[in-house]
Amino acid sequence: MKKSIVYFVLILFLAGCGAATQKTYMGYKVFDVSYPVANNQILSFPITEAGVVPAENDNYKIEVTGFSVEPSQEDSKKALLTWQFSLKIKKYNKIEFIQIDEIAPTYVEKMILKDTDPKIKNGIWSGSLAPIEASLTSTPWLYAEKASFYVYRFTIKAENSEPVILNQLAWFSKPAKKSFQYTIEKINN
Repeated sequence: MKKSIVYFVLILFLAGCGAATQKTYMGYKVFDVSYPVANNQILSFPITEAGVVPAENDNYKIEVTGFSVEPSQEDSKKALLTWQFSLKIKKYNKIEFIQIDEIAPTYVEKMILKDTDPKIKNGIWSGSLAPIEASLTSTPWLYAEKASFYVYRFTIKAENSEPVILNQLAWFSKPAKKSFQYTIEKINN
């Protein structure tokens, strides 16, 4: 009996040790996926069954890498898509610039935003791209049958520091894209 209890406690201990090494995010098991990006590189990203895990380090955390769809202010029957980004500044330091490059699905890295006078409000920086028409012709990826993936490289340059790079995967599932298609159809009709 005493030996059985010792084995049982040992099994519980070992099971607990194994569980402690498993990474989770918001209650979901985290696993890494490799994804091809510009310049023939392959990067690894942490994801869960529910979606991507935000890229972060001790100083910064990517909060938003996504888009919204809204009616145009000039024509309420025209849907516009606006890419939006935000970054949490965990430790305050004067930020000299924030640059965002699209590195997938493109084959060549392209700068899409550079803020040389970033405004930080309550520890958060936000930026967006100019709105574009949301339609089958201008945003065909939104109508593709499969999930769509984008990868953005955030370069953050703080005063008296080397630039920091965080790569963020953005994953738009087929159901999420269907929801946006419905919104676009409602706006355009």
